[in-house]
Amino acid sequence: MRRILRAIPGSVFIFDEFDRGSPSLRTMFTDLIKALSDYAVSTTIILVGVSSTIDHLIKDHGSIVRAIIQIQLPRMKEREVQEILEKGEKLLGVKFDAAAASLLVRMSRGRPHYSHLLGLHSVTESVNRLSRTVQVNDVHRSFSKAVKQA
Repeated sequence: MRRILRAIPGSVFIFDEFDRGSPSLRTMFTDLIKALSDYAVSTTIILVGVSSTIDHLIKDHGSIVRAIIQIQLPRMKEREVQEILEKGEKLLGVKFDAAAASLLVRMSRGRPHYSHLLGLHSVTESVNRLSRTVQVNDVHRSFSKAVKQA
């Protein structure tokens, strides 16, 4: 793998939901990162996962800490989640009434994935009742569908 990646300098690989991988997969990635660092291969690997520290995502090589940058992403502020809804309104030609938007913002708890998921299903609920205005009941009905996909 090291030789292949050396042939494409400056490459970037992103592995999302890395925390869901098996322990053996995480060990193999740790070995890969160690080898890329030891041989100064010009490749960036981005591991995206939910964990309190990088130690929970990768294992077995304490020496790779000098090759890793850990970036903690805090939850979004309520205003930022509200902006997600506002952008969706403009793109889709819908409107979240104030109570529905407030409920959706609170229930997503600063997690953009949940904001998008609840927003999608809330809009679908409003369209199903032939309305372009998302109401609180639409948000309530979206919960079970969003939970199944979360």
